[in-house]
Amino acid sequence: MKWYILLTAMFFNSLLQPAYSQNETRLGGYGELHYNKPVSGLPEAASAGELDFHRFVVYFSHPFEDWIWFYSELELEHTRLEGGEDGGELALEQAYIQLQYSKAFGIRAGIMIVPLGLVNVFHEPPAFHGVERPNVERYIIPSTWREAGIGINGSFAGGWQYEVYLMAGLNPDGLRAGNGIRGARQIAFESSTDDISLAARLDYRLSLNLTLGGALFYSGLEKPASYGDALKGANLKMGEVHLQYQRGNFQAKGLAAYSKIANTERLNAFYGYSDNMQIGDSQFGAYVEGAYDIWGWFQPESTQRLYAFTRYEQYNTQNSTSGFEANKDFERQEITFGLTYLPTSQVCFKLDYQFLNTADNFDRKQFNLGVGYNF
Repeated sequence: MKWYILLTAMFFNSLLQPAYSQNETRLGGYGELHYNKPVSGLPEAASAGELDFHRFVVYFSHPFEDWIWFYSELELEHTRLEGGEDGGELALEQAYIQLQYSKAFGIRAGIMIVPLGLVNVFHEPPAFHGVERPNVERYIIPSTWREAGIGINGSFAGGWQYEVYLMAGLNPDGLRAGNGIRGARQIAFESSTDDISLAARLDYRLSLNLTLGGALFYSGLEKPASYGDALKGANLKMGEVHLQYQRGNFQAKGLAAYSKIANTERLNAFYGYSDNMQIGDSQFGAYVEGAYDIWGWFQPESTQRLYAFTRYEQYNTQNSTSGFEANKDFERQEITFGLTYLPTSQVCFKLDYQFLNTADNFDRKQFNLGVGYNF
């Protein structure tokens, strides 16, 4: 069975049954080394490029009973920590307790992934094509998006799976015109509960080949209470739909996400953003991707895989605005094409070339190489 199907199966079976034997503490992790070379559009294009061990992640998990377990992820970005802005980051990305009373009902509490998106949820390097993650799942769905909270999850016969969580909300201080809500994540670091968010996801495996799903997210943006009525009525609503398809050597995925921010006039007035850097009323992003396993075509019995892929992305963090003209630099279209070689399902070597364009004709090209693993 192809690695992609295996990963999809892991996704849908993760809550169906106990994942561990009692008293068996487990260690796992993933990592990825990137080489990025701007080819045109930036002064850095004259450089030889940059090597960066972008992420080193360690998993720890432990079952207390066959229906109670702990799971965690600890991530080091950019190999080291420094006191200045150029340093890396050491972050606890997940740390939760799962109580699985039945396949249909479980309770999860702790630091969890906000259940929106495809790569946001499954971001191990062998699980997606391209050296860099899709930018739609960086600027519209801010991968990796995690927060502290509690909620329920489970699955039903027929291929249905659900997740519903209450979490700490977004911090409006971090909203930016170009980066959307990325900087508004509190990431469980002394997260304020002045605003609470609701996240819900529903997936349906229509067949072995096709999975459909969608997710919703809501957060108030009125915090902190010391602001009084300055941000009264401000909130964010986000929705996304996604699909994954696999048949033979061909695979495809697609995602579209839309968010709407209420009372942006209050937000922009309170923070005093300049016209073209004001927060947009809405944000939109979508991508489609297709890949074909060349190795599997030549040697169907081999466990190795060599995918040629292409991904098209379109996203805009000022999709609609009130009282000012949108900055065309934030309306972006990107094409990525390349190869993903998997000598085994848990190790990948990647090569791709990107065309990164904006509506304001600020066009860049970039060449990327990468190696990654998970275990």
